[in-house]
Amino acid sequence: GSLLELDIPADQLVFHGSAGPKGEAVREVRLSRGKGIAWWCLEHQEAVRVDDAAADPRFDKTVDALTGLTTRNVLAAPVVVREQCVAVLELVNRSGGGAFSDEDLRRLREVSGTIAVATHNALIVRDLQRSREELLRWSRKLEQVVQERTHALQDLDSSRRILVGDLEQSRQRMQRTQQAMLEREKMAALGMLASGVAHEINNPLGFLSSNLSTLERYI
Repeated sequence: GSLLELDIPADQLVFHGSAGPKGEAVREVRLSRGKGIAWWCLEHQEAVRVDDAAADPRFDKTVDALTGLTTRNVLAAPVVVREQCVAVLELVNRSGGGAFSDEDLRRLREVSGTIAVATHNALIVRDLQRSREELLRWSRKLEQVVQERTHALQDLDSSRRILVGDLEQSRQRMQRTQQAMLEREKMAALGMLASGVAHEINNPLGFLSSNLSTLERYI
């Protein structure tokens, strides 16, 4: 008995698990598309019973040539998951030398259905695990982005504070300069005022001083 799994990228059937006298010999053997009854079963998604393998045109002798086994009769049932055949369950050479019966085929269908359910559940678990891992990756990436943005904002805030400090210092220097200019303008205005007052006083004094002799002669 063997479970042939479909390798989709390679488009081959692989003997994923085998039991019986030649079980180890067929392990990891690959069958290209169209070779053998298992491929017919997979492509048609239909269980099949072959009583005389050598006389069946679908039979391929590749496995017999590799293992030295002589295949007399075959039972094969597809493993269908999510409306897609993912594997084929195959039995060869019924114990006792006779042919497989319809009851054997029915039981094989039941086993393949059980395998399909188990495979479907395994795929669901795998998809959930992948989703969880993807969510964890996105969460970590988001956390990293948040940290980077936080650091950038902190750097920007620090730069803003430095800029505000520089602007405040410039404003204070400008205020001090303006105050100094006002003081100098006040002193200049006082100087001009004092000069004007002195001029206004000196002019009459000079006139009086220059005319005192004339006034004295008049008197």
